Amino acid sequence: MKLTQRYAPTSRHTYLWPNIETYTQIAAYLDRNDLPHLLLHGKPGTGKTSMVQMLMAELAIDPINCININGSALTDKRGIEQVLEDQLQRTFTAFTKSPFSVIILEEADELTAKAQNFLKKYIDDTEHRCRYIFTTNHPKKINTALHSRCTVLEIREPNTRMARARLQQIAQQEGHTLPQATLDTMVNRNATFRQMLNELD
Repeated sequence: MKLTQRYAPTSRHTYLWPNIETYTQIAAYLDRNDLPHLLLHGKPGTGKTSMVQMLMAELAIDPINCININGSALTDKRGIEQVLEDQLQRTFTAFTKSPFSVIILEEADELTAKAQNFLKKYIDDTEHRCRYIFTTNHPKKINTALHSRCTVLEIREPNTRMARARLQQIAQQEGHTLPQATLDTMVNRNATFRQMLNELD
């Protein structure tokens, strides 16, 4: 198993937060055991998927109540409608303790205009029992109707202090010796944390 998988965050305390404002906002949702619809954007490797994984773990969302869809696989309105109807029927009829079902749409910028327009109404019709999380590297490709239905968060790189401390911790747990010069190079060259972990593998 890769280090990025082995050390994926499972709580707010193991996620590498870029700033206190983002932490405070997300922690408030978790304390209420609820989420708004979210649009998470940022460059590749900054932690969007890790954020989603952490949220699912913190909220104890049963896997059967969590649907993960890649936007590039849905090319038209009919495609997304069929997928959502089939998957939601399964999650809504499952007896679990999850507070709600979660629909995760990764690479949401790959959704066609027709698919995005269809989602607008679908969100409105199912929001009493569903939360939608969109991730994207290109938020400008998401239409204003979806933007307006979501809390928009930019996911940035963790600060160098947090990245440094986490790298040292992981290296120690893996039995590696990480020289200070190597550590300085890794955290100061503008690499993503995912890229740093891949170097340790």
